[in-house]
Amino acid sequence: MSRFLDTHYNPNNPRRWRPVVSTSAPERLRQLFGAMDIDDTRDTADTWPALSSLARTIVESQIQAHDAYVAERTRPSVPTLVELASSRLPSTMSTDEIEEIPSHLWSSLPYPAYRRAVHRAAERAESEPPTKRGKGTEGQNYADIDEWILAQEKRLVYNKHRSHDWRQGLVNLDDEEAIFPDSTLTTHGRVLTRPGSLSGFLVLGALRHPHICIQPSTAAFRARFENLTGGLLNGLDWSNIFIAGGIVLGSLYSVESPQSSVKDKDLESSDIDMYIYGLDPDAANAKIKHIFKVYKKNLPSKAETLVVRNSKTITFYHKYPTRRIQIVLRFLKTPKDVLLNFDLDICAMGWDGWNFWMLPRAARALETGYSVFTMSLIQGHYLSERRATQEERVFKYGYRGYGIRILPSYIDSLKTSKEDLSSIARSENLLPLDIEHVADRARQWTRRVITATYGLLGRRDHPLRCNPTDLENGRQVSSEPQDRSCLSGLSLFMRHVGLWEMERREEVQIENRTWALASYGEDSPLAYDDTPNYSWDPNFSIQNFKVALDDFNHSNIVEWMAYSLDGQIADCDFRDYDADYLPPKLSKLQRATYAKDAAGVLGAKSDITMAIILPANFAQFANELVSTVMSEHGQRPQPILTPVNEEVADAVPADDDATLRLYIWRIPLAIIWQQLDRRKDEVFEALFAFYRAHDQLVREWEQCCPRLVTNLSRRVINPEVDDEFSAFARWVGRRPVFFEEFYRDTGNNLADPNYHRSDDEAGDGDEDGLGDEEW
Repeated sequence: MSRFLDTHYNPNNPRRWRPVVSTSAPERLRQLFGAMDIDDTRDTADTWPALSSLARTIVESQIQAHDAYVAERTRPSVPTLVELASSRLPSTMSTDEIEEIPSHLWSSLPYPAYRRAVHRAAERAESEPPTKRGKGTEGQNYADIDEWILAQEKRLVYNKHRSHDWRQGLVNLDDEEAIFPDSTLTTHGRVLTRPGSLSGFLVLGALRHPHICIQPSTAAFRARFENLTGGLLNGLDWSNIFIAGGIVLGSLYSVESPQSSVKDKDLESSDIDMYIYGLDPDAANAKIKHIFKVYKKNLPSKAETLVVRNSKTITFYHKYPTRRIQIVLRFLKTPKDVLLNFDLDICAMGWDGWNFWMLPRAARALETGYSVFTMSLIQGHYLSERRATQEERVFKYGYRGYGIRILPSYIDSLKTSKEDLSSIARSENLLPLDIEHVADRARQWTRRVITATYGLLGRRDHPLRCNPTDLENGRQVSSEPQDRSCLSGLSLFMRHVGLWEMERREEVQIENRTWALASYGEDSPLAYDDTPNYSWDPNFSIQNFKVALDDFNHSNIVEWMAYSLDGQIADCDFRDYDADYLPPKLSKLQRATYAKDAAGVLGAKSDITMAIILPANFAQFANELVSTVMSEHGQRPQPILTPVNEEVADAVPADDDATLRLYIWRIPLAIIWQQLDRRKDEVFEALFAFYRAHDQLVREWEQCCPRLVTNLSRRVINPEVDDEFSAFARWVGRRPVFFEEFYRDTGNNLADPNYHRSDDEAGDGDEDGLGDEEW
């Protein structure tokens, strides 16, 4: 039987262990990995047939699980009396009416009415114990706003698959007085005074402002939005269009106010992020052409434009600082679906051309200056109910004044997790589950490394210049969804928080804010942007960007040609070619395609094409399933995978033929929209796992198999995190990979040589202190 669930990378060094199977994979799939009929993942005659079968089984299991998930949430049911009562409660209730609401209905109130109820209960606290009004029949503390919001969003997610008014559960600017009960209305806007203290574990809040001023009305928001977008959207047909992201948050701020924390210059690089909802693929593609026509019309005459398409987005470019318009290629039913998928609370707001909408968690983030941590930020898939965030985004919003807050309930859960740590750990060797301890040690680690690297810490007038990559998490190989990102575990994250805090104290200056996932990572399943790195500043040039795109498209196959063994790539012999003279079939591959207009990237010549190595029987399975999807959606079926080797181009592989072959993977226009059909999405996630397993042949070939297992397990589209608190315990206890140069008086000499000592804090025989583990 397979040993995958107990198999690690670097098995000869326990301090560098990483499970091959992602701990975030649901138990249903972990059982599939555990049932594999092979002993290891070395490249042998039996390995690829088993892995091909595993990939197919995962795709089929995922499709079945998704169908069951949706069926459960759309099954007709008789509403409870509580649901019937709460559904009739308007959001614009008077204080007297709120007084009559039984406490057990608080959990189902509209957010504005709930905030009025909580505010009224707080006003009565001096004369009446708050628990008298704040506790339900089962003891839930309905007066805890943040816990209420988490529970309410679970209900919104559960019910989103049913037909209903998508505005239900959202709030807009007409609700400001209710949802911000301690705010004041001034001539500049509505001023929110933030609480002086908050419970829980707080980080990245040093730039949080004590007051912010937001637009007092929809009309004021519209005027600010039109000013920031520079007239680019004049004449747009707003039907089925929703805009979200930084430009919406920027428009919400009232910059005229003395309390404003954002100025126009802070928003110069913000894109206009668009989502198209409620349309079929043909109508959505027509909508893209309409948006570009409006964009082009509002630019100067004969202005040069570039439209870039990748597997997830279509983006319009002119010249800096004209805002880029990025259209996310996701098949969405309503604007609420857009907002529920956002990672950070402060981003869960949008504009539909007529009204501003946000989730209660976004309103709460405005009020507190913090986004609340959940494990969806770490493990969420971009096609799940809520996507994971990225290290760059977390710190970007830290600079914008929004930190991260771990609620007390999460911290309290660690006490229970400690009692069952062996089963929770999923073969990881975890650190002690003490957040403050882990955080403090991580901060000490960063301070030591930066000091040893650069010498004495800088003065305020001359701070040390450093980079996040100085902390070397680029080598932190992980099977988790966050991969090398510092968000893969609390200890690694807090190392970077420590560096950020040193900058706040003016001890260092962080330059070139380059992050590990961008510098070392694979094609991140967390990100929408699959284009080469480029500078969006006055030096931006469309012509230079085209060159960068061409190089980007060629990079993968060029590396294959440079490092392939004797010119052999799977079943193809390329000995007569090299990196400077590519085979004709491979020279036109394009992960990102571009044209001067939208019509140019919405044609067959602009289809995304990539080289991919696959078992022949899995390629046949993928072709057949995706062709079925295309046919059922009224599109002409066509294979998405074609063999490069012409000798087998017309052959149909046998069911047990797992011969590795080189294919060209094409993503045609008919299926560019994600979430059009779950069957296609699951096939594509498996294909991306194979693509990443062989992304660079410079890697040792024997690593391809375990890399495939890792990618299959971490690219799983899991709608919700399995067992939130167990996943949180693993995240808190996850050890960074140990690297000796940080601890010995050799090499870079990054650690104090007197610091080595045995420190068995966990009592498990391991070196858990700063000496022999990677604090």
